[in-house]
Amino acid sequence: MKDQTKTNSSIKVNTKDSQVNGDIIVGGHNSTIVKQTVVQDNSIKYNVDREDNSFLETIAPIIIEKFGKMKVLGIGIAGIISGILSLMIPSPYLFWIGFILLIVGFLFIIVYKHHSNTQCKKCNREFAYEEIGNPEAREVPTHDGLIKKTITRTYKCKFCGDVDTRNTNKTIDSKPDSDKRD
Repeated sequence: MKDQTKTNSSIKVNTKDSQVNGDIIVGGHNSTIVKQTVVQDNSIKYNVDREDNSFLETIAPIIIEKFGKMKVLGIGIAGIISGILSLMIPSPYLFWIGFILLIVGFLFIIVYKHHSNTQCKKCNREFAYEEIGNPEAREVPTHDGLIKKTITRTYKCKFCGDVDTRNTNKTIDSKPDSDKRD
């Protein structure tokens, strides 16, 4: 039992609002309670907020219904390419047209991606997946000073009940930038 205690994470919580109960660290962060679980491999697990996709959930079905999935992708790609080309020509009118084309292009690409991500793999219905539960984040420090962060989100089809779990990986530099010092 003592060996197990020595290999636990070296996280120290030294605030008056925090308390350590076994493997659980509970503390305050911006008036909300943060609960972290310390795992044997020196990683930290904690819950994160759900994604707020209310804008996409409103606009994506309208755009997909109006144009179709493949046309949305085509318009998005064409808008981005046309926008970039328009920005290269030195004219104030073409600058604003290119800027608007870029915004529309990126919006259509995001709508296409949202459509693809929310289409059920089992029943193949569009805009079927909804996020359930609290997403969980796990941070693991590496030997070279980086932190590998994995966020696990769970989605459930509102029509057939299919459950899909997705992981998002991100690498965070935990070293301070020496170039940015004042």
